[in-house]
Amino acid sequence: MSTRSLLAFALFCCMYPLAHSQPDPCPFFDKADSLYQAEDLLAAQGLYHQAFYAAIKAKDWVCAQQSLFHFAFVTDDLRDNQGALDTLQRWIPFLEKQKGTDRFRQARLYLADLLTNPNWKNNQGQLEALEKAIDIFESIDTLHVNVAYAYKNAGQILEMRLNYPKAIAYFEKALEYDTIHKYTAQVYCYLSDCYYWQEDYDNAEVYLHKGLLEKTSDPMDAAMLALSGAGLYLKKADYEKAESFARQGLELLKKIPVEDIDPGPVYSTLEEALHVRNKTGEAAKYWDLAVEASRKTYPGKNREHAKMLVHAGDFYVATGRPEKALNLYQKAITQVYPGFNSIAISDNPSLGFDFVESWAMTAPARKAELLMAQYDKTANPKLLANAAQCYDLALRQVGLLKTTYGTDVAKLYMGDYSHGYFEKAIRVQSLLYAETQDRAHLERIYQLMEDSKADVLREAVDRGRALLSGSLPDSCCKKRNRFACPWRSSATNSCRSNCSNRKPTKLRFKNIGPGSPTWKGHTKRSRMP
Repeated sequence: MSTRSLLAFALFCCMYPLAHSQPDPCPFFDKADSLYQAEDLLAAQGLYHQAFYAAIKAKDWVCAQQSLFHFAFVTDDLRDNQGALDTLQRWIPFLEKQKGTDRFRQARLYLADLLTNPNWKNNQGQLEALEKAIDIFESIDTLHVNVAYAYKNAGQILEMRLNYPKAIAYFEKALEYDTIHKYTAQVYCYLSDCYYWQEDYDNAEVYLHKGLLEKTSDPMDAAMLALSGAGLYLKKADYEKAESFARQGLELLKKIPVEDIDPGPVYSTLEEALHVRNKTGEAAKYWDLAVEASRKTYPGKNREHAKMLVHAGDFYVATGRPEKALNLYQKAITQVYPGFNSIAISDNPSLGFDFVESWAMTAPARKAELLMAQYDKTANPKLLANAAQCYDLALRQVGLLKTTYGTDVAKLYMGDYSHGYFEKAIRVQSLLYAETQDRAHLERIYQLMEDSKADVLREAVDRGRALLSGSLPDSCCKKRNRFACPWRSSATNSCRSNCSNRKPTKLRFKNIGPGSPTWKGHTKRSRMP
């Protein structure tokens, strides 16, 4: 826990006697709100915590909920995510047990738990917090934009985990509850993306145009729609439209504070539109801009920067610059392997890892493919050993990724995506054995062959199960869901999944804040509506 987090936690505990002596929470809360509006955040933080403990003393649970909610936000605004998160996770269960709490405010506390976690999209706990909020909202049957907000964010997490049908169900719920059209343009964009990734381009286009018809005044939402349009029309081979949408996206980004955005994906999308129209020189310029923008947006290790580096490497392979591509793939590897920072092509991470990350599979595999292309030209045995290490890294990630999949469709996707890695790895080991006559390589060949056969058998089982599930009538699926999760409402249960794998998506912005799809920094923000 950071020093800031400890201070925030101590503030909540050590000031208890002061709040104890003044049990009326209203003066503290009203004054804190005034200070917050005046942007005196430290003073507001102190008074919110006093209001909270005074409310606990008076058993005014509604005021306690409201004070905790505001304390978490002001602590987060002071750049102490962990302090806000620790405080919420300590007190939310306590308030959940008290009679007389307001259920709507309790649901908002779960949303605050989501918002104060800087890594919420990678955290299963945050999806669970959203589900708890949704359960409460459903139980009180309220029409409020916060309900739409909960469904929208849950849908985004599910989209990143390949659960597109369930993400779509959440997004449709978000539209139903968003009576003031606060998030409608965003949600149509996400729906378009979900259909895009299911290769249903006609429906993707339908929802894209619904989003455009919203005529949103938020430049971020408009930029998201423009970029979705660029990606969609690239896939539909309408390159003129794709380039037009990408250029619109760049113009819209000029209206957005630079600290709130990552323009890299817009540059890369424009590059793709230019590349397919044989405008290679201009396309290369935009790839360089994309990589640099991504580096500035994600200064530490980050999968989003790794993704950009891999895509840029793919471009340079396609345009005949393999050395530059190899360097980009190596940099991508450093972005996703903890503790590995070498940009020397001869270096690779060790196999002793247990984290799960799709780009930690793709980047080494791409590097291995280029190394083998060089070997075919030079017959340098050092390249073989390097490529073998890279394929071992990629195949280990394949295995780890498959253990996290919650759906048969997702497992099949990974099988289709990665099956060639086994064949390529076997070829590398065969060449190494011919070069060295080391029986360790022969043993590795047999191991890879057995792993490959086992993988094919598992895929056959998964494919059969997926086909069988797809043929079941809806009534059977509903019964199965009720038996699996009898404590959840059927409407919510039909939208949920425990699948934790993530596919590289074309979702470009980090939607973690209320009222705006991006909160890259920690600036003072408006409260949830």
